[in-house]
Amino acid sequence: MPKTLPYYSDYYLVKTLPENRIDAQKVGKDVKQVNKVFDQRALLAGTGLLLKIMRQFDGVVERKKFYLVKNGAVGWISAYVNQNVAK
Repeated sequence: MPKTLPYYSDYYLVKTLPENRIDAQKVGKDVKQVNKVFDQRALLAGTGLLLKIMRQFDGVVERKKFYLVKNGAVGWISAYVNQNVAK
């Protein structure tokens, strides 16, 4: 039988963040929008998967930096075209 994970409300997630580092209204709006699209279980699963992938790329000599980009699937091709048109 699968364990049920606790569900945290939008209010609770925003309330528990450090006050001096955030704009609580903007974060609250973003949290509501994300929770409309994804459930928290899917977010946790995706986070775990992403961490495992990132750890596979950690090297002994150097650490890799990862950037998550909105619309990254089309962004890289746009950058490639822009670089080659400039040449």
